[in-house]
Amino acid sequence: MLNPESIRSLDKSSLESQPKQAREQSGEAVGLDFFGIDIESDLLRAITGKPQSDYFGNRLSGGDPVKLSVNISLGDVQTLAGKLLAAYSDKTYKNGPFSWIDHIGEVKDKSLREKLDCDLVEALNSSQFDRVWLCAPKIVDWERVAGFKYSSGNKAIRYSDTRIAECLKEIAKDGVDLALIKRRKIQAVDEDDMRVFEDTVYRFIYAEVEVDGSAYILNAGAWYSVDTDYVQRIQQHYEGIIAKKYERDLPEYDDENEAKYNIRVVDSDKNNFALMDCKNIFLADAASPVEPCDIYRHEKELIHVKRYGGSSVLSHLFNQGLVSGELLQREPEFRREFNKRLPEKLKINGIEKRPQHNEYTIVYAIVSEQEEGLSLPFFSKISIKHAVNRLEAFGHKVRVAKVPVSEIKKKTKKCPQA
Repeated sequence: MLNPESIRSLDKSSLESQPKQAREQSGEAVGLDFFGIDIESDLLRAITGKPQSDYFGNRLSGGDPVKLSVNISLGDVQTLAGKLLAAYSDKTYKNGPFSWIDHIGEVKDKSLREKLDCDLVEALNSSQFDRVWLCAPKIVDWERVAGFKYSSGNKAIRYSDTRIAECLKEIAKDGVDLALIKRRKIQAVDEDDMRVFEDTVYRFIYAEVEVDGSAYILNAGAWYSVDTDYVQRIQQHYEGIIAKKYERDLPEYDDENEAKYNIRVVDSDKNNFALMDCKNIFLADAASPVEPCDIYRHEKELIHVKRYGGSSVLSHLFNQGLVSGELLQREPEFRREFNKRLPEKLKINGIEKRPQHNEYTIVYAIVSEQEEGLSLPFFSKISIKHAVNRLEAFGHKVRVAKVPVSEIKKKTKKCPQA
């Protein structure tokens, strides 16, 4: 109903484990592009602007309910309601500047959420885990987190990572129901088995479900509907990204945390690798310190390492590489500080000059237990698409590396003392 060039206010939230709510306002009527909304990772919550038809007054505002002020008599309310219903059913917006809003939307229909929950429980009870797995619903501080427990008792076993089959084996010996996975909690614990954080099994579950040909995703405790064509487009982009594999093999992961893995990789070949983990660079005009990468390889490769996790964990990884890559291209001071932190034999000659096209490679190294390929949560596929597009626009090459987990590491558990 809105004139797309008359927007005064816009409410949006980001697709993260802890969604950020934001409201942007303009002092005068402007177009949608003024608000800088990311059509792939933002949900439109509400919008205010001038209606295209004078019948609806001078200003229209709405999210789920619509708010408007019109000069009509009580007898005209039925006519107004009919016009609003017709506008609600109208699909012409799909061919205009608002065509993207159906890409992703949170499921608010209670009966549909119940149906999706039932399908999820059915999949869990029949051990159909190909599209269901456990991912931490928040950023994990792997410096502190040594493992996960599926119960808080003294006899609880500590696992190095979250795995859906092991979890259900412990908590659901008599079968899974919705109340159980919404009540039972998974604890992230440190080396002394002290709790770092905890959340329900339900919020740890990431699932992709199809109902009547439509795609739905459970992410951090919320169901989202996703346009099927959009899913296919994102998948095609993702397949194109991972097809450009990192040409070298990285050692398999057999360590207590990422930091120790990074040290081990660097120590294995100091002629080629330099440790950059936690060697943050502080810039005067940057909001926070920037970690250039975790490991630097001498052929101008910046390697960012992260253990596999939920959308928020991987989005943090992709954004880290994006910020570093942008500064590498844009800020001479960043390049100089980066070079200072490299050992003498790996310093980069002529680093003051702006990088040439494809001179540097940004490598996303993801530690994963998956046997074949690298399957990411859907929202992570959106994040990596955004990051790769930006990095390639800055002139960098981008590669994805899968770091396998050793068989011993996967099988090792810490059992309580007898």
